[in-house]
Amino acid sequence: MRKSWEILGLLTVALLVVPVSRAADKEDDRRRLDKAEQWELAAQNRDWAASTQQAQAEDMLANARELMKKEYAGDAERTRNMNTAGDMQRMAGDLYGASVLNLDMAIANRQKAVEEYGKLRDEERQRSARSKGDVARKDAIQACLKAAEAYELAAESFAPENGNDAGRITAVVEKAASWRENLAGRK
Repeated sequence: MRKSWEILGLLTVALLVVPVSRAADKEDDRRRLDKAEQWELAAQNRDWAASTQQAQAEDMLANARELMKKEYAGDAERTRNMNTAGDMQRMAGDLYGASVLNLDMAIANRQKAVEEYGKLRDEERQRSARSKGDVARKDAIQACLKAAEAYELAAESFAPENGNDAGRITAVVEKAASWRENLAGRK
């Protein structure tokens, strides 16, 4: 008789625990979904920042090209304008570099979202986040290349036949090499 009461008691406890457990599982799933969505939103913001930085860099490069095409009254004005163009190209390289860092963070954020969607067994969202991460990876590779090229353009602007600034040449050539190394590591 005593065993019947014990079994009945255990069954009662089990019946009470199962709904509580299911409720806890649903709450965990809601938290995971919210967390994954926050990672996705953070990645979107990083993508947006990178896109804005790249647009600013393109504007800088266009302005530098226009400045370099200008007719000059004398050598001093040409040297000054070439150095100004070089500074603009260097800033464009800096902006492309910053966009790479934002894209890298977007990739990392999306990977965290992929992991959370995996825990939820949400294959569609997991696939979507992974696909967006792949796009950001390709964009980061392009931004590395553009950063290196912008610094190389700056080096030409600072060259002896143009702006004639050896200190600036060294700085931008080192940055160009760094972005070429970064690019090689990504391919």
